[in-house]
Amino acid sequence: MWSSFEPHPGVMNETVVQNLVDMLKICVDEDLYVNVSVFVGWMSGQLIWPSWKTRNMFTDPYTRKKSLEFAQFIAKTVKPFASNFAGT
Repeated sequence: MWSSFEPHPGVMNETVVQNLVDMLKICVDEDLYVNVSVFVGWMSGQLIWPSWKTRNMFTDPYTRKKSLEFAQFIAKTVKPFASNFAGT
């Protein structure tokens, strides 16, 4: 979840990022296909945004910028494993 990766604006939890990379490496080794879904705001009947995300990500420029930066960071991190994404 986004809150696990970026507990504070602009500060990534390197342990969580490395766990994702390690899991993706295992998927490649085992020829498993994955769907990376870390940018989720509503799941299982609850909001799961980071606690610091209190403004609307569609209308607030700061929150929109931080959302884009997170999405770009995750895309760059998982790109080397794209051949094992579900649906490819």
